[in-house]
Order: sequence, then structure tokens, then C-alpha cells
Amino acid sequence: MLSVRFQTLRFLGVWGLLGLLLLAAAALIGYLLIPQINAQSTAMHQEIIAAKDSAIQASEQRRNAPNTVSQLQNFLNWLPPLATNAKDVKTLFVLAKEGGIDLTKADYQLTAEPGAQFLRYQVTVPIKDRYIVIRRFAVGALNDLPHLALDELQFSRLQASSDVVDAQLRFTFFYRPQ
Repeated sequence: MLSVRFQTLRFLGVWGLLGLLLLAAAALIGYLLIPQINAQSTAMHQEIIAAKDSAIQASEQRRNAPNTVSQLQNFLNWLPPLATNAKDVKTLFVLAKEGGIDLTKADYQLTAEPGAQFLRYQVTVPIKDRYIVIRRFAVGALNDLPHLALDELQFSRLQASSDVVDAQLRFTFFYRPQ
């Protein structure tokens, strides 16, 4: 056996044997690292596919998204016509009465903004009652009349110990002109 090693060393030489050892080391390292490199390559490939699918989906969503002109037109068509104004104000007064609030006075103002395709009808009502009662009325009105907005809410109390507050609420109804 010793003679085979000696003969191999003599045949290949020191540099040949060193080259053979380096080749064996490279094969061993390749054998150990190839599965890890393949796993990383597969993971990167899957990430690329996911990113590509995400980009395609985002592009389709942008293509299928409604434009702002049609959204505005849909909103304006959703608004009730000005002819329903009297019914809406009556509903506001009924809600107040159901909540135990007596609306004895109200100020009304119809405005049309230049260039706007809707009308605003403002109703300002003074109320003197407990805070919770006023709050329930405002929340109930906003829930029952979806085209109503609460623009302003002012509270004042003459005495700190009093549970009754003076409030002024300014509601705005939005209507389409027809």
C-alpha cells in the first residue's frame, strides 16, 4: 500500500497531488452548498413571481377603478331633490320632539355655491336642555337623514353647577337642484 502512494506521488508530483486535493475539496464544498443555493434560488424565484402577480393585480385595479367624474355623478344622483326639503325639516322637528326637545325657533338659509352642482339648506336651532339629550338628538338626526351634516355645535352654561346647557346647532341638508 505504501508503494501505491509513493507511485501516485511520483506519477502526479507534488503539484498534481495538491491539484487533486483542491479538486476533491471543491467537490465536497459544492456538494454541501448546492442544496442551500438551490433553496435560495427557489425562494427568490417565488418572490419574483409574487411581485409580478402583485403588479399585475394593481394594474388591473387601476384599470377597473371608477374615475372621479363618475363617482361625483353617482354622489350627486344619490342626493335627494330640493323638493324633499319640507319633509326633511319636518323629520328633524319630529326627532327633536321624540327626544323631548321643543324646537320653538329655527333659522333657515338656502345657498348655492358658485360652480357647485348641489344646494345647501342650513337650519340653525337653539336648544336649552341637558347635554345628553342634545347629543342624542344630533346623533339621531345624523343617522336618520344621511344627507344631513352637523356644521356647528356651540354650548354655553350660565352656572357651573347646572346640568342644563344652552346649545346652538347648525345643520346643513345637501340637495341636488332638480
